[in-house]
Amino acid sequence: MKRLLITICGRAGSKGFKNKNLKNFCGKPLVYYSLSAAELFIKKHPELEIDVALNTDSEDLARLVAAEYPEVIYLPAGPSWAGTACRRSKSTRTALPAWRRSQANSTML
Repeated sequence: MKRLLITICGRAGSKGFKNKNLKNFCGKPLVYYSLSAAELFIKKHPELEIDVALNTDSEDLARLVAAEYPEVIYLPAGPSWAGTACRRSKSTRTALPAWRRSQANSTML
């Protein structure tokens, strides 16, 4: 079976809106909307084995996600995420090797 990794990037620091993923929008934390979209994708693609990972530098966000989505893999981001120059490609380069280590006995895409 083919495997896929969906990463949710949840950097706490932001020039415009710090900790935005923790903020409520229409009664739910913003990050839950990304996770709901991942759930819909998973349901639509039963032919894939899909992991969802939260790559974040926020322990508060990690706890919030674990409370509602315990199946989500927590991949802590390092201190290099604190700067404004952090890009999604950097988070993917961080998340992918950590996920591969956590899935060492599995077949990857």
